[in-house]
Amino acid sequence: MEDYALSIKGISKKFDNFVMEDINLYLPAGEVVGLIGENGAGKTTLIRLIMNMYGKDAGDIKVYGKDTVEDEEQVKNIIGYVSDNDYLLPYSNLAGYMHIFKEVYDEFDEKLAKEYADKWELPLYKKFSAYSKGMKVKAMMLLALSHNPKLLILDEPTAGLDPVARLEFLDIFREFVADGTKTVIFSTHITSDLDKIADRMVLINKGSICENITLDAIYEKYVWVDGDAQAYEEYAPKMIFAKKVEMSFSGLALRSNIPDDTRLTLTQPNMEKIMVGYIMGNR
Repeated sequence: MEDYALSIKGISKKFDNFVMEDINLYLPAGEVVGLIGENGAGKTTLIRLIMNMYGKDAGDIKVYGKDTVEDEEQVKNIIGYVSDNDYLLPYSNLAGYMHIFKEVYDEFDEKLAKEYADKWELPLYKKFSAYSKGMKVKAMMLLALSHNPKLLILDEPTAGLDPVARLEFLDIFREFVADGTKTVIFSTHITSDLDKIADRMVLINKGSICENITLDAIYEKYVWVDGDAQAYEEYAPKMIFAKKVEMSFSGLALRSNIPDDTRLTLTQPNMEKIMVGYIMGNR
């Protein structure tokens, strides 16, 4: 599967209270991919399997044709990773990490790193203990971007950022994939960010991938339905999720299952509505 930026075939991982079994996922280069699902669905587990932080029980993972276990050093060289947890040592500083990254990565660009530091007003020699949460996120993003990765993997990267900084990051992600050879995998609960920039949605629920679809196809496949209570009994069985409230109901459906009906209002669902519809429909 060398044509894919990421190929996951038959991956399984079992914990005491969580199972991810027979996961298959193929992502082309040149896209911003939104990885969504509720807490505990398996997003971070999947990311850590890609990063070879967890040993898998079965299956294979390849990044641009390189096996994440057999070719781990080469793979790590082409992945820029921002964790959901702050990995920065509080007594260290950005200049120190830049020096380490320059030694570790083949293509670390110190000039680019300093440009990001200036742009985001990150002091090179101030200890990370004096950084705010948002500054730490920016520092990790700086380090991830500055060694010329082909794949950016971001686990909740915008959660600690103000709205202006979040928009700056979204612009960077779009620029990153512009030449069609690089890919961003972006896990977040802020689905409105993904609505702005994502090309593809991957939905995880209870350790399984429920959907892997481009945004264009999403809007052809799904519809959000609002209707009056009289139509509820007729249409609820045809929907992925439907909730009745007094004299009306609403929910998610496959567009092909819902005909034109004057009792219904059909609108284009955003990612949040698709995620909520899938999760609630499987409870």
